[in-house]
Amino acid sequence: MIKKNNIIIQFYNLYLTLTTKRKFQLNILIVFSIFASFVEILSISSLIPMIEILSNTENFIKKPFINNFFNTFEILDKDKIKFIIVTIFIFFVFLSYLFKIALIWISVNVSLKIGHDITMAVFNKTINQDYSYHLDKSSSRFLGNIEKSDAIQSFLSYFIQIINSVILLASIIIFCLYLSPYLIISSSLIIFSIYFLVYGFFKKIIDTNSKIYSNKINEKIKIVQESYINLREVIIKKLYTFFGNQFSKTNFSIIDIGIKNTLIANIPGNIILFITTVLLSIYIYFLSISENGLINNLSLLGALIFAAQKIITQAQFVYSSLTKIKTISHAYSDVEEILKLKIPTHNDESFDNQNNDLIFNKNIKFVNGYFKYKKSNEYVLDNINIEIKKNTLNIILGQSGAGKSTFVDLLIGLLKLSKGKIFIDEIELDKKNIKDWFKKISYVPQQINLIDGSILDNIIFGKKSLKDNYIDEIEEILKITNLFNFVKRLDDGLHTKLGENGIMISGGQKQRLAIARALFSNNEILIFDEATSSLDEENEGEIFDKIINKALNKTLIIISHRQYLTKRFNNIISIKDKKVETSKNNIN
Repeated sequence: MIKKNNIIIQFYNLYLTLTTKRKFQLNILIVFSIFASFVEILSISSLIPMIEILSNTENFIKKPFINNFFNTFEILDKDKIKFIIVTIFIFFVFLSYLFKIALIWISVNVSLKIGHDITMAVFNKTINQDYSYHLDKSSSRFLGNIEKSDAIQSFLSYFIQIINSVILLASIIIFCLYLSPYLIISSSLIIFSIYFLVYGFFKKIIDTNSKIYSNKINEKIKIVQESYINLREVIIKKLYTFFGNQFSKTNFSIIDIGIKNTLIANIPGNIILFITTVLLSIYIYFLSISENGLINNLSLLGALIFAAQKIITQAQFVYSSLTKIKTISHAYSDVEEILKLKIPTHNDESFDNQNNDLIFNKNIKFVNGYFKYKKSNEYVLDNINIEIKKNTLNIILGQSGAGKSTFVDLLIGLLKLSKGKIFIDEIELDKKNIKDWFKKISYVPQQINLIDGSILDNIIFGKKSLKDNYIDEIEEILKITNLFNFVKRLDDGLHTKLGENGIMISGGQKQRLAIARALFSNNEILIFDEATSSLDEENEGEIFDKIINKALNKTLIIISHRQYLTKRFNNIISIKDKKVETSKNNIN
């Protein structure tokens, strides 16, 4: 039975994921590698006549083929013949090195471009998964898989090196069989047996190191994330050593694996070099006491030494590349699992071209709705039967952990009901129209995340270009969110950089900026999940009054713990003991 982590199978699976263009480039590379090996053979074979004419000119010229060839072109001067033979050898050696350089360039070019394609595929396939996919996945694992995508590029580079080396090895060995079959067969068996035994001996160690390497990549990123996210506490509690020791231990484990595998990869090369030296010494000895003597076999010996050097080099390349592939095999497997993921149909860009318009003119209805998380047997919410009418003001109340955010995720369509249905104007919300539903919603989450850009970048968030009248609109939104005076005082105004995740501004300012982003999107439905929890009551109340006055033709849904806000909303959604109930609230 072929193992899943067999490199041939892994390469085949990788090949299947490639575009037609990349497959063509890879095929061209293999064909070019065959040509390069042919030129290499020419350089080795041209060494024989060069040594022969330099060591025994008379015998070389007397050979019928050589004599007839030079007589045809009326080249009779011995020095000229020597010069021509040496020039031919130099030309083929030069040509072989040109092909090597070209082969390296093509190999690197193809592997890097395929590596880029794979990295993009991992990013896109991960980011385009449904929200439920990400619930039990950590961001460190996501970032780890992106970093491990480099393993695919390395895998491909090493595998291409193996293909190139195997083609060259086979060509040289076949050619050398003609020169000295017994020596080549015996030497090749010894060389490859040593590589096989060494690889078999270290295989378990390499596999163990591969698993550790894959896990440590995730762990390293996790430590960096946790130390940075908790930077304030790290500084206040002086946790530098705590996180520093964790990072050092993890990073050293990765380095230690690199040291061990580098040693394992280079051990056989030195052994083989020693054994080859011994075998060639014995062969030279027997040539010296043979009937023809050493001088008459000098050209053959030179060609074999030249070929042996290339055989050892390529054999070492194969073994070293194989060892490196095994080291990253588990990292490769993690990435391979991502590559097997299908992008949900409704997240595919081609789905945008289909006519799945969803009209929201009347209401949103939950009918017999039940929800539980995948790894749980207990329902978080059950028997949801409520209606939210268009252009109403709705506040969701409930104790912490009651399921308010879960209900909102269901309403948005990030999560899917375990049982029951959601209707938008009598049309069931499903994967065919969910993307159109997303377009109608502006959502401000409980945990605000800003991009490392300017205030303007964070407000327009994703819009590729700005129209002239946008600035007036943005300034109006800044007034609604009580940010106008703050931005006006800044030297760079809207273009002020906020740092990573808005580190340069307060929590309340971050929340107001997120609300400004939602208002700028100008969608039919505004949903705030504890979006003003960092604001004082006066600021919060003032902002909601402005939003309500502006959003006359919008449906507003907010989650809050603050009871005083209920007087501003005409529909109260209460969540308690897994039940969702609505009640009317008379407001002026």
